[in-house]
Amino acid sequence: MNTKSRLYLASGLALALIANHSSNAFAQKSPLLTTAEAKEISESVASDFKKNYEAGDASAIAGMFSKAGEFIDSQQVVYSGPSDIEAEFSALFEVSEDRKIELVIDSVRAVAQGLLIEDGHAWIQSGKNSVTTVSQYTTVLVKEGDAWKIASLRDIKSEFASAADRLQVLDWMMGGWIDESEAGVAEYDFGWSEDGSYILGSYRIQDERAEDFTGTLRIGWCPVKKQFQSWTFDSEGGVSFGTWDAIPEGWIVKTTGTRSDGVSGSSTNYYERGDDDKIIWKSFDRHIGGEKQPDVEVVLVRKPPQPGASNDAEASSDGE
Repeated sequence: MNTKSRLYLASGLALALIANHSSNAFAQKSPLLTTAEAKEISESVASDFKKNYEAGDASAIAGMFSKAGEFIDSQQVVYSGPSDIEAEFSALFEVSEDRKIELVIDSVRAVAQGLLIEDGHAWIQSGKNSVTTVSQYTTVLVKEGDAWKIASLRDIKSEFASAADRLQVLDWMMGGWIDESEAGVAEYDFGWSEDGSYILGSYRIQDERAEDFTGTLRIGWCPVKKQFQSWTFDSEGGVSFGTWDAIPEGWIVKTTGTRSDGVSGSSTNYYERGDDDKIIWKSFDRHIGGEKQPDVEVVLVRKPPQPGASNDAEASSDGE
């Protein structure tokens, strides 16, 4: 084989190796995370942050950041690296007690391989008087090895929480819901009061005999009890009062009330947010006039849009 042939052969082998390497690299490149995958990662990180925050563990919080991570507070002061971040949270925990935090993830999206951006709100309670602030934040998550770390946590805005701010955690209830079964039909509708300080609801329950039972309800924040409370008025003159407590799956509502004939009753109600189009409602420990009543479980699904509703809205918008 002459020199020229050897050069052609060597060049051919080199090109083949380069092409093979490029092909393998392209094949190994995985697609971006789906929205569901990104949400699961984001919720896991948020859960760890909540646990460490409420425990006052500044070291554990700092360990959640990448080596070059940063925390930017609401005054736009930047704390760079785990050491500075730990010192800042240590100082914060020294002057606060009885800490509680609820993180609500508004959106999360994958923007590159191993890179997520999360936007959300945090409700933070601290002190003997349970002073509450609401914070809007943005978090950038990066994958380091097998772990997801916080590359940047920016507190965009913090302010004392109003009643309307607090009620945002129940925003997922807004709209119309329905359950249809052999036992009848149950319909619920929720919306905001004009000033945004209450959630207003109505319901209609129709049994197998086609008899309607309707009512209205109002949900608000009690600044004394530091919890949501609700008042329900039914079409037969009955009134009930409920107190709301958050649980990981949703809410537990304990109610007491009186029918129009003066007979008292009580129940414990459970609301679970199944997904964007489902609410699981259970009512148990039910008593009327001291007598135990059967438990109830209903799965409410979101009502479909009314026919022509979107077209009407577009027509209204075009006419403005």
